[in-house]
Amino acid sequence: MFTRGSLTSTILSLMLVVILLSSSLAVFSIVSLTFSLGDARGINASGSLRMQSYRLLLDANIGSHNIDEKIADFETTLNSEALKRSLAWYSPKEMRDQYVLVIHKWQVMKVYIEEGNIRLYSASLTDFVNTIDTLVLNMEQFAAFKLKLLVIGQIIGLSILLIIAFFAVAFTRKRVVKPLQLLIESSTTISKGNFKVKMPKTDYIELTALGNALQKTAAELASLYEDLENQVNEKTLALTRTNNELKFLYDNLVMLHANKLDYKALQSAINQLKYYESLSYLRLVIEHDDGSKDIIKAEGGWPDELPIESLHFPLLIEKTQLGYLDVIS
Repeated sequence: MFTRGSLTSTILSLMLVVILLSSSLAVFSIVSLTFSLGDARGINASGSLRMQSYRLLLDANIGSHNIDEKIADFETTLNSEALKRSLAWYSPKEMRDQYVLVIHKWQVMKVYIEEGNIRLYSASLTDFVNTIDTLVLNMEQFAAFKLKLLVIGQIIGLSILLIIAFFAVAFTRKRVVKPLQLLIESSTTISKGNFKVKMPKTDYIELTALGNALQKTAAELASLYEDLENQVNEKTLALTRTNNELKFLYDNLVMLHANKLDYKALQSAINQLKYYESLSYLRLVIEHDDGSKDIIKAEGGWPDELPIESLHFPLLIEKTQLGYLDVIS
């Protein structure tokens, strides 16, 4: 019987695949969330740059004395870790370039505000704010992309898990459940006394061992049952033969002790004797006092030429010989 391998190893391998895939999904989710940390702070910081740009223009127009402090706050926000993440290796090139462009334009805007050139600062503010807005848009799109990537990854992973689960169920039904059902049916057949059953072929060592054990048990039970049946038949035949012989002896004993011999009964008796003893030829020779003889032949007669020498068994009643039996076996 062909076996593919261990069922335990197959199930373990399948479980390891499921565990590995589940772990991969978990790791992918954690990594995606890790890369997404700080996206909200970055978007808020970039949006704050726009408000601070307008605030600088307002402070410059009113001649505020803390303009340098406002510039320092702007640069702190611009160089914050939340925005510097835009330069990370995994960030899109467009977003990295946009962040660098904001820094370059700020250097120009900073010169304008430090020199008190409100006109040039105001004229360049719209373009500068648009550049910041583009950076905000890029950051929002990248954050949305990472979220979509996470969702798609989860959907794909769950789909693969469902497919594996489907094939696992189909595999179990075909390779495990069905052979087990066939083995159960075979064992039920054996329990009903039909030992000539053929165990189903299976692909795995455990099921094959179970099938072989049932096959061996069925063969041993068949042998024992056959031996028992033969013994019962032999005992039945022996009892029947003994019963018939006793009946034969009793009937003939009654007949021989009768006042007058019944030749028909004697004919029946030697026929039965020939049958019971499986003799080839049999005859009864009765000798009378005047020297005459009566010969009673069993069914099949008596051969004219004897193939072998016959056996003579004297017929004695109270030590008086009344004749003899001629037997050819």
